[in-house]
Amino acid sequence: MMIRDTDNLTAELAAVWDEMFEAVGSIMKAAEQVDALATSLPDALGQDISAATVRIFEACAFQDIAGQRIAKVVGALAYADRNAPVPDIVLVDIEEPKPANDESHLLNGPQLPGRILSQEAIDELLALAAQTA
Repeated sequence: MMIRDTDNLTAELAAVWDEMFEAVGSIMKAAEQVDALATSLPDALGQDISAATVRIFEACAFQDIAGQRIAKVVGALAYADRNAPVPDIVLVDIEEPKPANDESHLLNGPQLPGRILSQEAIDELLALAAQTA
């Protein structure tokens, strides 16, 4: 668990927002295309499909609410970072007991934009590790 790593938390939340915004945009664009195609279908079927696309558009409204909530969390993190007293000793990493076969430390999840290692950098790291082994 990281303590006082608000820059990283803020970056993670910004990445969530960006990815959510992009995904919702793709969903809405596809729904618009389906709705446009529905006009060429027989009346009842076309109307049913158009009604379904309206429900898709309505469901995509979650993005606005989620964005507002993410903005509140980012604001709270920024406020805490500016106003929380800094102790004399700051613990950076707290090790939690893990089972012997736990490999969760190998999983880093999705990488933030701009922090992804290129294949070339990975190859250099592996070559360096091989030289020192």
